[in-house]
Parts: sequence; structure tokens; C-alpha cells
Amino acid sequence: MDVRIAEQNLEVEREKSEVLRKNLIDVSAQLEEIKSPLFVTSVKKGEVLLKNRKTQITDKLNLEMKKKCALGELQNTRGQWQRMDQNLQHFLNKTLSTFGLRMQRMAVQEPRLSPVTETTGS
Repeated sequence: MDVRIAEQNLEVEREKSEVLRKNLIDVSAQLEEIKSPLFVTSVKKGEVLLKNRKTQITDKLNLEMKKKCALGELQNTRGQWQRMDQNLQHFLNKTLSTFGLRMQRMAVQEPRLSPVTETTGS
């Protein structure tokens, strides 16, 4: 009985060693592939491509942020001008109302030409 168990254990150990040998061959082949100049070059190119892509994304994000900041500043400036215009209108209305006048919006009109009459002097 012990002999049969020992033979089974020996067979299991042989199968394990065969699997390990195949794995070792696969790992050795992969190691040789990694050492090959073509693989090293492709890895370096990949790193460069990743670095370039990261730079492109970073540049794009920076540009978007600059656009948003510029747009925000433009909107702030527009708001400031609108507030200044409202304050000025309010000030003018108050000033004019103290004198009993009212501010009227003036429309641009074409100047009217009055007929010129010649006077003759005798």
C-alpha cells in the first residue's frame, strides 16, 4: 500500500516538475523577448507617446482653464460696466430731479435744414 502511494506521489511530482519546466521555458522566452532591442525600442516609444499624450492633455486642460478665466473676467468686466452705467443713470436722474428736470433718452436725429431766406438790403 505504501508503495502504491509513493508511486502516485512520484507521478504527481513528475507532473508538477513538467509544468514548472514548461513555465520556465515560457518565462525564459519572454525574458529574451524583453531583452530584444525591438521590444526595448517599442517600450521607449510607448513611454514617449504616453508622455506626449499627457502633455497634450495637460496643455488642452490649461487652455480650457485660461478660456474659462478669460470668459469669467470678461463677464465680470461687463457686469462692472453695467453697474457703473446703472449708477451713472441713477446719479443723473437724482441730480436732474433735484432741479425738477427729467432725463429723456435722446434719439439721434438727422439735423433739419431750415430754408435759407435771403434778405435783400436796399
